[in-house]
Amino acid sequence: MIKKSSLLLLLSCVAASIEEAAVAQVPKKQVAAVEVISDIASAANAEISRQPIDPNPLCPLLRGPRGHRGHRGHRGHRGHTGNTGATGATGVTGATGATGPIGAAGVTGATGATGATGVTGAGVTGATGATGVTGPTGPGAGATGATGATGATGATGATGPTGPTGATGATGATGAPGQCGNGSIFLNPYQMMEQHSDLGGLDLNYIPDQQFDNVYEDATPLGINAPIVEAWILPKTPVGPIDESIIHRIQTQFIVPDDADLSQPVILAVHIFVAQFGHVAPDDPISAQLQVRADYRPDGGQFGTGTGGGSFSENIFSGDFDAIEPTGDNDNLRHQVVNIPLNGSLMSNDGWAYLSITRVDPDNEQEYDDDLYLSNLSVRYTRLCQQPT
Repeated sequence: MIKKSSLLLLLSCVAASIEEAAVAQVPKKQVAAVEVISDIASAANAEISRQPIDPNPLCPLLRGPRGHRGHRGHRGHRGHTGNTGATGATGVTGATGATGPIGAAGVTGATGATGATGVTGAGVTGATGATGVTGPTGPGAGATGATGATGATGATGATGPTGPTGATGATGATGAPGQCGNGSIFLNPYQMMEQHSDLGGLDLNYIPDQQFDNVYEDATPLGINAPIVEAWILPKTPVGPIDESIIHRIQTQFIVPDDADLSQPVILAVHIFVAQFGHVAPDDPISAQLQVRADYRPDGGQFGTGTGGGSFSENIFSGDFDAIEPTGDNDNLRHQVVNIPLNGSLMSNDGWAYLSITRVDPDNEQEYDDDLYLSNLSVRYTRLCQQPT
């Protein structure tokens, strides 16, 4: 099949040669122009564009003599290798060659495990032959053979009857009494008395000198006749060398319990109240300290001053503690406990004990600037277990 563009080119060349042959005989104005049109596609299946072609350089009939052959152009690149064709059928198997020589013998392998022994046959045992005649006894007794092994111990026989009970031995010394928990005694404000002086005389008080009549004011509809709490006033320590002469002293006395283990700690717990005066740290000092003068005397013991008196058994300071005021209503109180160790080794069971309690300057000199109130005392100790008599 001749493509459309090639056919047009061929026709244009024929037309051009005819035109050239006849141009000499036809006037110039009568010569018709020949136009060659070529449809050109830029790529496969692309849009076709129509363009005029000049036939003169393309047609050999209008050219001059052939020129020299040009140099051979470079060989084009090798094309891609085509797909491998299908494998042909397998040929007929050739004849088997002659058998080769026998190779050298290989090393003998290890012997396998011996198989299990077969079952013994069921043959009958033959009769025992007759005993031969006993030979003569040899000269002299032979050596004694070795002692045989000791046989197993026989079973233990039944237990015999119990013999009579022996005499009871002497009773050992009684051990020290054991401990039986903790004990305590308490002293309320009505078991105390207070004394102080204004340098004009000595004042003695046997009824607590402070009544808090509004602390439970909401217990009654009108706020009157409410339950009252009583305590002893411990005022701020007096200033100056005469403080021992005018200071408030609160005294009490008791008997040391007979079940107190005096080898163990004995603690005096001082229960105080703090009222609301508006003193709050760190803006105000809040430290306080108590002093306890204590005397302990057994049955027949003397006390007092001078020869044979011995004065107080011990003089104890509580150490500084903080007096923390209550919050809320102005009539509220805060309960606070100050624990002071006593020397139990100076006491005796069923002995007499005396306490005199005062308020003194704290060690840090930052004393709480108002009254404290002594409410109750308790003495805590470890109890001895009582032995029956």
